[in-house]
Amino acid sequence: MNEASTATCPNCGHDVPDAFCGRCGQRAVDHRRPLGALLGDLQNQVFAFDSRTWTSLKLLVRRPGFLTREYNAGRRLRYLPPVRLYLLISFFFFLQMGLTKQQIVTFTETPGAASSAPAETGEANRELASAEGELAPTPAPNLQGESPSLAEQSSPTDDGPMATSNPSRPQPGTTDPPPGEASPPSAGEPGVDAEAASAVDADEEENAFFSFFEHRMQGVVERYTEPEAELNRLVSRRIPQTMFFLVPLLGLLLKIFYFRHRMYFVEHLVFAVHIHSFTFLAIFVFRSCDLALWPLIGEREIFAALTVLVVPVYFLLALRRVYGQGWVMTLLKALMVSIGYTLLFVIGLLATLALTLALI
Repeated sequence: MNEASTATCPNCGHDVPDAFCGRCGQRAVDHRRPLGALLGDLQNQVFAFDSRTWTSLKLLVRRPGFLTREYNAGRRLRYLPPVRLYLLISFFFFLQMGLTKQQIVTFTETPGAASSAPAETGEANRELASAEGELAPTPAPNLQGESPSLAEQSSPTDDGPMATSNPSRPQPGTTDPPPGEASPPSAGEPGVDAEAASAVDADEEENAFFSFFEHRMQGVVERYTEPEAELNRLVSRRIPQTMFFLVPLLGLLLKIFYFRHRMYFVEHLVFAVHIHSFTFLAIFVFRSCDLALWPLIGEREIFAALTVLVVPVYFLLALRRVYGQGWVMTLLKALMVSIGYTLLFVIGLLATLALTLALI
């Protein structure tokens, strides 16, 4: 970066013989430069490959958890900062995914399934209406061959056998409850319908949740000629942000399961950053091997499958090195943290899918 031409600190007015002011500590750098020069400095700070970059990459792979211990112990000058290391690896990782059109997660939607749902629902409704019509009672014809109307059958002024009885008069075959006892609730009272109403509400909430996805998926099918490819493309664009938000969540899980270690959240966060960095690096390397050997062997997922084995083993070894517990306790906590992170990962993917569908 360009050093300031003046030998006077613009912040405190003290003489600045070096790159930093000896009184206030401000760096003697003139930021009043073209935008291209500033972007070049940013590129050099984030993507510059120096000895620290290669040292950090080598130690990240060969010694799980070593970079985390060194950084938390204050020995940081010889290594690349965790955030820069994460940005460097994730940049090439997601660049590879974009160039090879490799989707991290695939959501499959069959156009015929969504379009046939209304037809199936209409057919079911027609069958139900037909069944109700067959079960409905038909009034008996009178002597003249005509069916009496409902008003004639239930008229309160009739004196014949079909006359309606007085509601206050006890009906034959029924008994009043003894004095002091409450009558049992009928089918229409709240005491009987409370559980049924709550079950209906739960069903309605569940149906509303699935109907949102169904409605949005139908919109994707109707709007795009290749709905599956388009949905995958839109979801994959938001996967980097989802993974970035999962990094502090992993740090929070580590803070919960290792609360007795009296470590600050930032120290757990450094470990989470290094774990994600190695995961991206492993997928990137294995994916590159698959792409290089695909013309020879015709298979594209041989080395990528190794990620499922390599990453959990690396995570276990890193936990053992950083937190220093026994193998049994480390294995149990690694399993619990992995389960918790998997749930968060699934929730994050569902939230990404919901956001993508909502913005379409």
